[in-house]
This record gives sequence, structure tokens and C-alpha cells, in this order.
Amino acid sequence: MLLAARRVSAFRRRALFRQTRSAGTSSDRFVYIARERLEELLDAEVGYLSKVPIHPFTLQEVLGLGSAESLAACILNDVPKRFAVRIRMIESLGGWDHIEELNKLHSRMKTWYRRLRLIDPQNVDLQHLTETTRAIRQEGSSTVGLVALGIYKLQRANGQYTDDDLNHFLDGFLLSRIGSNMYYARAPKEAGGLARKTGIISPRCDAVALCKQAAAYASRIC
Repeated sequence: MLLAARRVSAFRRRALFRQTRSAGTSSDRFVYIARERLEELLDAEVGYLSKVPIHPFTLQEVLGLGSAESLAACILNDVPKRFAVRIRMIESLGGWDHIEELNKLHSRMKTWYRRLRLIDPQNVDLQHLTETTRAIRQEGSSTVGLVALGIYKLQRANGQYTDDDLNHFLDGFLLSRIGSNMYYARAPKEAGGLARKTGIISPRCDAVALCKQAAAYASRIC
């Protein structure tokens, strides 16, 4: 089955790569590759990007992005790196592939990574990017619960990691996720416009109630 890779939606399982002539003139020719080969290339890219330093940013920097186009460029450049790091973090855990929750999370992140990397950064369709980031955020709403339960089961299954080891893992994993979510929160709600909210916390949020829910959830899995 052939895949196309210049623009791809989550529903069209194709990938279309544009090839540029070595002589220096651009060409609109396209090279079609098999799906299996595409997956191999993306996996190799994950390995490379997971080692590329991620630029730390502040909330002020994100809010200072003046246009949907500049925010889109940051999302396509930075968020895939964060996914790559988290994918490799899970793979670094011995026995992760025997834990249902870690398997599910690993598979989801590879899918999200693929969706973003198959968007052409030189010709961004803002509406398509908006729909993609919205879907990723919705699908990732259970990430914290999955990784917490997965790490708990992992420790119970083999006991090779100390509490400090796993706390360090979770700190890095969740901090990386927060960075991605800050971009999503600022993402355009529609093509051509930035989100009006200036943060990732709703002013109607009941922080006390949420903390109580989190404590109750943690007590059930511990």
C-alpha cells in the first residue's frame, strides 16, 4: 500500500514526499514510498530528534507570538521533539512493552508524532493544524492517568526501579507534556486567529476540588 506525504489527514493513511532536484531548481515531482518504509523513516527520525536539545520557553514567549503563522511554526518545530523525547523515555524503561497502559501511551504518541510531522511546514494549512492539535489534546486527556498507572504496574511487576528513579521519570515526562499543552492552549481556534485565552488554566477552575479528585485517584492506585 502506497502512502502520500505532503498533506495527510488522520483519516487518509498516505504520505507524500516532495523531491528537490540536486541542480538547485525546485521540482513538484513526488516520490511515493511504502507505508512500512515511512514508519521506518519516522522511527529513525524519532531517535534523532529525541537527542536534539529542546529550547526552554516561558509563558511570556508563547503569549508574545503575534500571529497564527508564527505559532504554527513553533508547534511544528518544537512539539514533535517533545513527543520524540517522551517516546524514547518510555522505551528506556525495562519491561514497558508488557504494561498495557505504557503500550497504549507509546502507540498514541507515535500516532500524534506522525500527524504533526506529515504537515508541510512550508505550506501550513492553519485549519488542518488546528483540527490536528485539537484532536491530539482531546485524545491525550487521559495521559496523566495512563502514565501514572503504567509506572505503578511497572514497579510492581519487576521492582528494578527505585521510587526516586520513577519520580525522576515522571517529572521529566510530565514537564515535557506541559510544554506541549502550552502551545495547544495558544493554538488558533480557527484559521487566521489566535486563541483568546492567555493561559492553560480556566478562570472557572476549582483547584481545591481537582486536588481532592487527584488525591482520591492516587489513593485508589497506590
